[in-house]
Amino acid sequence: MAATAETVKSVLAPLAIASAWAREYGLFVEPGGSTFEQLLERCGEGLYVKDWKHGSGLSRFTIAPCKSYRVRQGKLAEPVLVAVITGSVFETLGRIEACGNDFELYSSVAGGCGKMDQGPLAVADGGPTMLVSAMQVS
Repeated sequence: MAATAETVKSVLAPLAIASAWAREYGLFVEPGGSTFEQLLERCGEGLYVKDWKHGSGLSRFTIAPCKSYRVRQGKLAEPVLVAVITGSVFETLGRIEACGNDFELYSSVAGGCGKMDQGPLAVADGGPTMLVSAMQVS
């Protein structure tokens, strides 16, 4: 990926874009009817974020991916280094084009959120794999 921010069509592995909201209100994105392969094909050219190190946010979010891959012609290609994905929670939710038929929910008995001296606060995150039309990627 470029050293500067760019807007990229992205396929995201199960994670809660709105994790701060999900934690507060028990919200999540429901699964859809697409397989992972169908999401990649529909993406065409873009980015697949498989896993992340950490994230934070309220109405704006920041996610630090640890495993990301270029999507070329609807197929997974080479791994890429992505420093951060950032954006508005509400704009990003509005840019969801499709959701996978998978659904994963992760939690930790040791807690997971330490934002604003709240933790370790027990939290969960997850959801379906999602195709998002545009995300800020650096």
